[in-house]
Amino acid sequence: MMGGMSPLILLLFLAPTAQDELKLIDAPGLQETVKFLASDELRGRSTGTPENEEAARYLADAFRELGLAPGMGESYLQPVPLRRVGAARAAELDVYISDEEVGKHLQGEWFDPIGAPGSTEKLRVLKVEELEELPLESDPGVAVFLSGSSREGRKWLSERGHEGGEGWGAVLSRGSKRNGRAWAQRDPRLVLGAEEESEEESTPWMRVHGELRAACEEGRVEHIQLRTYALEEKVPAHNVVALIPGVGTKERRELAEEVVVFTAHYDHIGVSKERQRADAEPVEGEEPDLIRNGADDDASGVAGVLALAEAFAAGAPPARTLLFLLVTGEEVGLLGTKHYIAEPLFPLERTACNLNYEMIGRPDELVGGAGRLWLSGHERSNLMGAIEERGISISPDLRPEQNFFQRSDNYAFAVEGVVAQTFSTYNMHSDYHQVTDEWQTLDYEHMAKATREAYRIARLVADGVIDPAWLPGGNPKRR
Repeated sequence: MMGGMSPLILLLFLAPTAQDELKLIDAPGLQETVKFLASDELRGRSTGTPENEEAARYLADAFRELGLAPGMGESYLQPVPLRRVGAARAAELDVYISDEEVGKHLQGEWFDPIGAPGSTEKLRVLKVEELEELPLESDPGVAVFLSGSSREGRKWLSERGHEGGEGWGAVLSRGSKRNGRAWAQRDPRLVLGAEEESEEESTPWMRVHGELRAACEEGRVEHIQLRTYALEEKVPAHNVVALIPGVGTKERRELAEEVVVFTAHYDHIGVSKERQRADAEPVEGEEPDLIRNGADDDASGVAGVLALAEAFAAGAPPARTLLFLLVTGEEVGLLGTKHYIAEPLFPLERTACNLNYEMIGRPDELVGGAGRLWLSGHERSNLMGAIEERGISISPDLRPEQNFFQRSDNYAFAVEGVVAQTFSTYNMHSDYHQVTDEWQTLDYEHMAKATREAYRIARLVADGVIDPAWLPGGNPKRR
């Protein structure tokens, strides 16, 4: 509550301005944004693609037209250091028995790397059957074969101070007694730069199978040499960031230093390799529709955040600083949000909360239908109670078994201790992640009503009427 003023008096005081701002949130404007982002031309906005970058530029231009300050100096684009990594072909393991080479053993059938190890030099193999046989000092020229269970082997290494095999040239552990399946090519994956660097520095681990496992157990393998064939390329990726500075209040000037972060993800999952469902059958003579447009997921949330930004820009300056963060990489592990958290524009300890918007394009009859929002992790913070106390109707998440609180960008903030929750109207519709999630399927009048409710809620937080806080036991911060 601000300056001792009652919530009712405060809302009445703000009502004329708020009504003008709410008029800016309308169905045609929301539809325009979704129609562009979910168009076939953007081919599903997969992270790291030219179409994803086109969507980023579109959103940057939208913030510029609204008159918001750019978040990155003179730019609205925050670079996200992503790399696409994979393997060009199966790894090979040269095996030497009695100083005699025994061919190249292929990944899959004879052994499997754990993680993404790099190639090694020729390494002497040391068989270890119990802790006492493991030297106190590690040797980078040696591959240690742990003939116990995987759990026992890790325990031995830990007790010797070689956590994770640190200091050894490689670690071999027991796999299947039978030879494995032949290696199959997999699509490259996207990683943040820092994650891949840490993998490259780790000790290579391998499970050995079949005849190779037997040879290791019998102590017949004298040397090995691992050869891997990595693919790696940098990919263009950006978050889109804009600001509205806070001004504090007469009684609480310090609120201007606090930040409310609004998020939604503009990426989706791109183009399917094959037709997904019978209702996506092509018309005779036409190519099948393989584009997973991602209208509800999450062009709808992005459109909502843009509409909130427009309303705030037109209204009275907020007490708290507002950061509008449209992120890439949610569908591949919250990568855009994780990068922002690693390099935030404002310290996380000054982030009052994260309000995330995910799939608000269709009404959810389970929570009351058109215009009604539900809140993920409703039981974790004071936010829902404070919203209802001020006369705004909002539903709890009535599908706790779906773990929605952990399934969107808010969770990356939450595990850092920031109060972070998602507003949604997702009704478990069958078009989720399908080629049928098209812009024509959304209910834009519902979206407009829900976004206006989202603005009323956000105003209370932005102006310091609500101070978000975790309830006891609700904070999932990493220990």
